[in-house]
Amino acid sequence: MRKTQTILLSVFVSLIFLVSGALGQTPKYIILFIGDGMGANHRILAEKVSEVKGLGKLEMNHLPVRGEAKTNCLDQEGRATETTDSAAAATALACGVKTGRGMLGMKQNHTPGDNFTDDAQKAGWKVGIITTDWLNGATPGGFYAHTKSRHMYDEILKQAAKSDVDFFAGRGFKGKDVDKILREGGYNVVKGKIDSANPPKMPCANLEMGSMADTLQAALAMLENPKGFFIMLESSHIDGHSHGNFFAGAINETISMNDAVRVALDFQKKHPNDTLIITTADHECGGLTIVDKNLDPRGLLKVKNPRDVEKIIVNDVVAFKPSDEELITNIKDAIELEDISQKDQKILIDLYRKKKIKGDDGLVREVVRLMNEQAGITWTSGGHTSDPVPTTAVGVGSEAFKGKYENTHIADAIRGFIQQSVKK
Repeated sequence: MRKTQTILLSVFVSLIFLVSGALGQTPKYIILFIGDGMGANHRILAEKVSEVKGLGKLEMNHLPVRGEAKTNCLDQEGRATETTDSAAAATALACGVKTGRGMLGMKQNHTPGDNFTDDAQKAGWKVGIITTDWLNGATPGGFYAHTKSRHMYDEILKQAAKSDVDFFAGRGFKGKDVDKILREGGYNVVKGKIDSANPPKMPCANLEMGSMADTLQAALAMLENPKGFFIMLESSHIDGHSHGNFFAGAINETISMNDAVRVALDFQKKHPNDTLIITTADHECGGLTIVDKNLDPRGLLKVKNPRDVEKIIVNDVVAFKPSDEELITNIKDAIELEDISQKDQKILIDLYRKKKIKGDDGLVREVVRLMNEQAGITWTSGGHTSDPVPTTAVGVGSEAFKGKYENTHIADAIRGFIQQSVKK
């Protein structure tokens, strides 16, 4: 069945390319947004928070073409496994092949994957890689490096310096002698926010970038050219916050990514016959779940960082050795809980009496659960999940991202557009 679906999808994509080429509508400007750990509910809840803050809807949720990507990778025996990591996911998104966890730009047999950014460079396109984290981390590394392990930071840095990527922007690179290695590779190393009106010479490595939106604006100004460009922008901290079940952090990062999508949409309006914008994720993280479909979005603003909850409970509640009654009252006041059922009160009091405060089965964890549930949400995991991730797209060729598919399809479709641009 899967083989049949793959064949049908390949035929569909081929038809898209043929029709687009015939109409002269092959994109030459492609911008791919990756929300690391961003699942469907991250996007839904981020929009609710954005609206209640007066920031409006998330444009990336309302692009005209919508699809769904499966994120599974391979186990050590080469069999499909449900939960991926960012390295295997980046390899799928950049090379169009499934591989094992931790492998970067590498096939399961330890041979390099065929990265479509190489195709873009051969076609004369410029390439930009932007992330809010380390530039030799898993997601950005997947678009230019080939290593057996995502943790080979020194080797990935060296490959970055030799990659011919035109524009790097992020937190920097992990490793020693970073500036020296990049400069020896011909890179202009820039620290701080780039002025779009007066951009530096390329190739450029911006190692202390501004916001995602500002950095994308600079990248567009620097990379726009008659032949074309490909830009990958990763919002990396959605994943980190979701690992810790930090709702506000994950949601604010999602909203920030949408700010950059707005910049891309402004560019697309100026180049409607040449631009393709795609938003997706490498995987879902945290199992973020909407418990109450009729939740009050204002309650989402009260959800605190679990680390802050722990500090409050330890320092402002438990430290004063309250009575059972005082414990419940103080927790309600400190965490801004509207009510605590008799059943939950008994659970909290029992944990307090047993001095089980921290840990997965402690008082703090129960308070965090109540805080999330009263806001209408919950987390089912502290790690990655196998949930498929939404993909939305707009612009020339965007129909190729409609429907359900493996995440490798995204790489295959982009590669097809690049190759089609050469034939025009």
